[in-house]
Amino acid sequence: MELHSPKRAYRPPDGNDPPKRIIHEKELTDRQVDVMELLHRDMGYDFLPMSMISRFDGGSERVLRNQMGELRRPGNNYFYVPEQSENTKDYRNRPQFFGLDTNGYEALRERTLCSETLRPKQSKQFAHDFQINMTRAAIELGVQDDPKATFRRRHQVIARSSFQPPTKSLNPLALHVELSYKGQEVAFDYSTDDLFAVGIAEPTEQGQQYGYRYYMHEAENEKDLRGPLTKRTFLRTVLAIKYVYENELYKKHWGIKSLLTLFTVSSERKLRACLDDVVAEVFPNGCSYIMGQAIPHFHDKNFDEIQNLYATPWKRHGYQDFYLNNPGPQDQRKEASY
Repeated sequence: MELHSPKRAYRPPDGNDPPKRIIHEKELTDRQVDVMELLHRDMGYDFLPMSMISRFDGGSERVLRNQMGELRRPGNNYFYVPEQSENTKDYRNRPQFFGLDTNGYEALRERTLCSETLRPKQSKQFAHDFQINMTRAAIELGVQDDPKATFRRRHQVIARSSFQPPTKSLNPLALHVELSYKGQEVAFDYSTDDLFAVGIAEPTEQGQQYGYRYYMHEAENEKDLRGPLTKRTFLRTVLAIKYVYENELYKKHWGIKSLLTLFTVSSERKLRACLDDVVAEVFPNGCSYIMGQAIPHFHDKNFDEIQNLYATPWKRHGYQDFYLNNPGPQDQRKEASY
């Protein structure tokens, strides 16, 4: 009788294991450098799960995972795994996240793909940054699968627009707002969590041309719905967005012609509360330019299977659902709120 030992579950290289060998910058493949560009936090993403990195890359996930596991080890330090994604009870059963480490930034600088070597960012608000990164990636990957569409990340939008920052903030997206609501007054520099554009090709007399829509994104998972205007709440965010639109600050300071706001929360219940309670109070007749979506939280088992946010409906108060992949007008009103 022949005995077979049970198969061992695959275990990716541990970041604390010594490297099999030191990999010098000149030995990096074009594929590895492309992934480093993707994870450059000023040009791409702070961090992403391996499954999404592989979808951007288009190659074998297992091969890429093994390579990145070796490149993250001490002595190589091209990638790192965020501490918060490992400090969970069952992190080995969850998809692995990667961000760009010091030597990764240096490798890009050596290739003149970036101007400076940044330090890796260990997020102090992992759940918040997780939602920002996953939302944009779920949209960009949907655009990537649409042959008629193209995607611009924040740095590309800034580079192609006549940005004139109105404040001394280091954040080029900061806009000064002055709010007055129910006897409360407050002034502060409002900064959106993200900014990007989606262009969809449309036939014209001059041939195919891209019509771009610009979106800013607010990750609302950690905020309370209400509170005093001195506190960061969803209500204050909605009032700030209203001020930005009514005063057309996106035109004056960002140099873009139009703007829509996406917000994400981690549950359908909170999405309904945001729309039916807060947005409905500020906009009793409905709002066409603020729309929301519920995506799973990092601790949910199915978070790595986030839907294609480019093709799924975004909910609005007083208006029909909005689709990012529809280039036509979407201003149809509806009788009942979501």
